[in-house]
Amino acid sequence: MRVSVVIPCRNEQDNIGLVLQSLLEQTPPGVFQEVVIADGQSADATLERIEAFRVAFAHRNIRLRVVDNPGRSTPSGLNRAVGAAAGDFIIRIDAHCKLGPTYVDELVRGYLAGGADVVGPTVRYFGTTELARHIVAVLHHPLGNGGTASRNSLKRAVQVKHTVMSCYRREVWEALGGYDERLLSNEDFDFDYRASERGFRVVSLPAPVYWAKARPTLGAFWQQRFRYGYWKYRVVEKHPRSLHLRQLVPVVFGAACVVGLVFPPLLVVNALVLSLLGLLVWRGDRSLALPTVIAVLAANYLGWAFGFLWSLTRHLASRPSRPAPGTRG
Repeated sequence: MRVSVVIPCRNEQDNIGLVLQSLLEQTPPGVFQEVVIADGQSADATLERIEAFRVAFAHRNIRLRVVDNPGRSTPSGLNRAVGAAAGDFIIRIDAHCKLGPTYVDELVRGYLAGGADVVGPTVRYFGTTELARHIVAVLHHPLGNGGTASRNSLKRAVQVKHTVMSCYRREVWEALGGYDERLLSNEDFDFDYRASERGFRVVSLPAPVYWAKARPTLGAFWQQRFRYGYWKYRVVEKHPRSLHLRQLVPVVFGAACVVGLVFPPLLVVNALVLSLLGLLVWRGDRSLALPTVIAVLAANYLGWAFGFLWSLTRHLASRPSRPAPGTRG
């Protein structure tokens, strides 16, 4: 079985080197045969960073390729990378991560052993700033990650509707028509959900661990959560049954904050609830600053909620108005 690693990227000069070095260190030798990077017309030194690794990959008999992604988005990059890949089995990773030395091998073995069509690792986070350390703590806690299977310690493989960093047989991508390029985020959830609905078996594995890089600042984290919430609503439009009750919790919390602008006591209640939740997260690592934990938790919930609500508002505003009863067009 030929294995291809695909990476969508754009302006990742500060991160792409760590990813490629992680791939060079994969064992056993020959566990994958090529890396295809879809570059979204980077304006920084990303391509130069990639080129610096070309000889090292060639020495390991691994083909390193770069394809152009004129659409610049993640789903269009994935479609171009997978379309250009020669492998039967596709391993998708992002440009801001790091991998253990047996990452690819464990994914391949998990796929072969479990009878699954789509598999994904467990995800953990790492940070490079003090603020990122607090973000990591929040995202590692069930109160911060929603208790999803791939983001908590799994004891065994679990069949799910969506796993993180999905890896799959090429036939799955072909059957689904690739990633939906209308979705600028949450394209991975949509892909997995459609695969599951088509009868493909999607599985989260207890190993390996995919190490994702946490955002370095609170503002960057807020923007990420807002984007996730915004595009999550677009996915819910497409797949209404995919919405989980737990995903409504931050939406209700965000809506309550908006109502609190005209009914201030509700803001006090929200602040107390948020402080209590922050305290529960902080108890897991008391070296953290409690006020910062609470601020990160607020950005996590409210960023996602306001993104979701803004997307909903735009959707409702774009719907054509219906004529009043009894009127003629």
